[in-house]
Amino acid sequence: MTLKEKLQEIELHFNYWCGSFQRKELITNSVRITAESICKAVILFSENEIQGTKIILGKTPLPASDRSSKVGDRLKFFELIQVLVELNKFKDSPHIKLHFDLIRNRTNPSSHSSNKNSDDTDEEDLEVCNTSIKQVIRWFYQTIVNPTAHNNSKCDEWEPRPYFGI
Repeated sequence: MTLKEKLQEIELHFNYWCGSFQRKELITNSVRITAESICKAVILFSENEIQGTKIILGKTPLPASDRSSKVGDRLKFFELIQVLVELNKFKDSPHIKLHFDLIRNRTNPSSHSSNKNSDDTDEEDLEVCNTSIKQVIRWFYQTIVNPTAHNNSKCDEWEPRPYFGI
């Protein structure tokens, strides 16, 4: 798993999300994948690709708290968010964790076969997810990627785009 692959995945799935959102399709899979990919990219960027991949794949004891998957199982979305908490990534932007949580909570029911009508995605879910993913993407590129992009060899191949038209 590489940072470059995750950056490409973020852009791809965000573009899928934008199309779905503009068409008001009641699906949220692309926004969830975008947010999960951002979590993974933050981990890869913060640690390094080898250690970050081990964390993402669950091959390290991190995160120690709130882990429901076994060691050796890839981390679930809420566990990826917890890793960012443990890496202190929300220290200066606590509202970003809220946006990750909103995306996770709003997309979780529609990630599975619906058992009741309240699990179905509605337009309010789309609006909340759209607002939240834009905040997360801005935070990611402005706080995680851009401050060190010119001095960090990990980002040499990254050609900043204007936040995909946000």
